[in-house]
Amino acid sequence: MSEQHDDSESQPTVARETAPAQVGTAQAEAAAEEATAQATRVEGSARVAEVHREVAETDVRRAEEERSKAEEETEKLSRKERKAREKAEKAAQEALDRAGITCNKNAIPNDPEKPFVTSGLRLGTAAVTTAGMGEAEMAEVASLIATVLRKPDDEHVTGDVRDAAARLCADFTPYPELQS
Repeated sequence: MSEQHDDSESQPTVARETAPAQVGTAQAEAAAEEATAQATRVEGSARVAEVHREVAETDVRRAEEERSKAEEETEKLSRKERKAREKAEKAAQEALDRAGITCNKNAIPNDPEKPFVTSGLRLGTAAVTTAGMGEAEMAEVASLIATVLRKPDDEHVTGDVRDAAARLCADFTPYPELQS
């Protein structure tokens, strides 16, 4: 009987030694499952971050393309506006010339355009002041210019202004000493 008793004593000892090993294995398996789940979450987060980065890069590319297109359109409009302005300036100069008022398209200080592309008409006062005209006459000259520019293609207006300019200039001679 003592042999049986010895067997029964050895079995509980084995069961006691196996139980901590089973608990350790279960904990290790749970920890491995948690680590796998965590890795999956991290991989998912990394993929989400990658997708967000790709979307942001696409948005930046699209914004740059739109900005570039807008700049091109602005440049086209600027060229069209510049050509229209130059055409209007030339028409104004020609209308004033027909009305007996001389102006030119000289470059002006700090003009962003090239010297042969002007930004407007230039009306100098040196000739009229040398002739002896003052503020009252300059106001009349300004009124004549405005009259022509309001109706640049009206030959009747142009003729009337030409006559008025000739009468005004007849009273003022720039260099009377040179007149014989």
